[in-house]
Amino acid sequence: MPRKLSVRGLIAAMPIIIQRQNEQSAFRDYMAICAFNVNEIVAKRYGGAYMTTKYHDVINPPKEETRTSEEVINGIKEKLNALGGD
Repeated sequence: MPRKLSVRGLIAAMPIIIQRQNEQSAFRDYMAICAFNVNEIVAKRYGGAYMTTKYHDVINPPKEETRTSEEVINGIKEKLNALGGD
């Protein structure tokens, strides 16, 4: 049976747990990029098909654009004005 931690013990352990999760996530991302690149190189060399979607894009899909083209243009203009552009 797992040992129970007190609240203080859990709070003290959180930085280590978060660091391990970040390391594991970074390793997974790195290995997925390596596999993607090897797959692409071999497929191109021998004329086969290869994955076009990366692991990171599957796990963290890009946000879908919901703004209209006018809203995008106005947003760019506002950012330029904030930077001092004319």
